[in-house]
Amino acid sequence: MKLQHTFRKKYKSETIRVFEGVTNWLQFNKNLKSISNELSDSGYYDYLKAEGDIFEVFIEGLIYLLQNDNRVNISEYKPVRDHQDNGVDGYGLNSNGEKSVIQIKYKTNPTELLTAGGSNLDSMFTEASMEGILPGNGNNYRHIIFTSGKGLARYTEEQKFRGKVKCYGIKEIRSLVDNNIIFWDNLRKLI
Repeated sequence: MKLQHTFRKKYKSETIRVFEGVTNWLQFNKNLKSISNELSDSGYYDYLKAEGDIFEVFIEGLIYLLQNDNRVNISEYKPVRDHQDNGVDGYGLNSNGEKSVIQIKYKTNPTELLTAGGSNLDSMFTEASMEGILPGNGNNYRHIIFTSGKGLARYTEEQKFRGKVKCYGIKEIRSLVDNNIIFWDNLRKLI
């Protein structure tokens, strides 16, 4: 298995460097910013796009390596190509084997809360409905968000999305990866 995100394919050496020696989120995030700056300064990549794409590579690896972990429970993840990204970063199967949509949002501020309109999350529902993916019930989520921010704003989570979206904020992500040496070693092998 190799990661499929187009960033990894185009910028293999930069992707390798992002994960070198990393054993926790803070180290990874520092490298993410540094590589994003390098790419931006060279004129090859927009800084914010680089941040987002590197985070998407990280989440793709996290999903693949932790797909059997009941805290994640997403399998067969496939990222969409850049030109097909209209609000969904990828598709996978939830714990019931149902096709689900995954949206990945990098935020510099770890306390930032995502909102439906301000974070462009509404388009996730449009794209999902075009693929026939309706929101799940209870813990059977079919709309899943990963963010380096805090999570969803309360109104967005409870009113706008009616509790039908699973959001992994930075606290949940860090609980999965911080000082998880096996995870980071296996992620480097994937890359």
